[in-house]
Amino acid sequence: MRPGAARFTLEAGKARIHSKRRLRADLTLNASQQIILPQKNSASTSVSTKNTGTDRVIAISSAATLVIRGAAAACPMICFAFFMPEINHDLGFQRVNNPMFDSAPDPDLPAAATARPQPRALQQSPEFARALMACGQEPLTLDGTLVLRRRFPGGLKLAMVNRADLSSPAPLMSALRSDGLARTPLILSPESPAPHLARLGAVPLATPAHAALWDLTGDAEQRRAALHQKWRNRLKHGEAQNLRLTRQNLPHDVRHWLFQADAAQQTQRGYRSWPIGLTLAYTRENKGQAKLFQAFEGKEAVAAILILTHGSTATYHIAHTTARGKQLSAHPLLLWEAANWLAAKGICRLDLGLINTEDAPGLARFKLGTGAHLHRLGGTWGLWPPLGRLLRPLALLDRQQMA
Repeated sequence: MRPGAARFTLEAGKARIHSKRRLRADLTLNASQQIILPQKNSASTSVSTKNTGTDRVIAISSAATLVIRGAAAACPMICFAFFMPEINHDLGFQRVNNPMFDSAPDPDLPAAATARPQPRALQQSPEFARALMACGQEPLTLDGTLVLRRRFPGGLKLAMVNRADLSSPAPLMSALRSDGLARTPLILSPESPAPHLARLGAVPLATPAHAALWDLTGDAEQRRAALHQKWRNRLKHGEAQNLRLTRQNLPHDVRHWLFQADAAQQTQRGYRSWPIGLTLAYTRENKGQAKLFQAFEGKEAVAAILILTHGSTATYHIAHTTARGKQLSAHPLLLWEAANWLAAKGICRLDLGLINTEDAPGLARFKLGTGAHLHRLGGTWGLWPPLGRLLRPLALLDRQQMA
């Protein structure tokens, strides 16, 4: 392990974090793997990014360092130009004494949720594309892959493919050429590790992050048994409180208390989430697929979670818990009941967002405490097709990190 790196080791069903700050956290997992996460004081080149709401540290690859230095002089906008911040997963029913959410068909939930199509990330869903178009963007769908485009002053064009299945990139590359994007710089962020992108001349820009994916295909008893003991204890505590849980479609109100609380939290923690306008556009263009779950003590809201559904998958979008809500364990209770309701409606997976054990260990414990699977993404790659062959040797410098 390189000097200054934080080591996240999963062994014998336990996960333990090792770092210079003597951080320790026990998490229940069902995997055996080792993850290398760079620290901010690591000797490797690194940057801290807040745009995902997880304060994660991204290690900039050796090859990317060389490319960025050269490209920045000619066009700084090429490097790390993202179109929209990723989903804010940084924040954070079926029973509270009596059943809270019925299991009858929801007229607002599309039938596609019960058809169980192949799960895909929100950033690759037609629902996301509709929201972008409602905000004036012009995304393309090529070979089943959502491609975002942006034009900068001076006529420079840039394209981005985020959380897409690039296990076989050849059809997408062909579709890009057919659509006149053969000479357009690309930012590629695969859903899974894709070291074979180096053969196309793609250069690694950032090492892979990890996401927490909660499997909802089992029954409630199986999900409860998979909870970490401390998470289960907090759930029991929340169930013992006199909380009232509600579910509704997100109101079209920019002044809703959840938006205000989230904006204040973004400012405090220094990250960026979706613009409120994009979230409301998603609600408007995808009827019934932005579900707001709230917990009340009397008439006071103490916790809220906004979940976006897309096909057979759901994404944990925005959440907030007040100080009183934390005392009442409202957040675990609300997430648990929301997950049970989603499962009853045919949703098979809940994406809890990125995991950062270095800067947000408490959030990592909370997400993985649900029994969610730790999924390794594919990192971030830069590809400029005209220079593909010339840049191919640079990708070999970081082949092991991106695998």
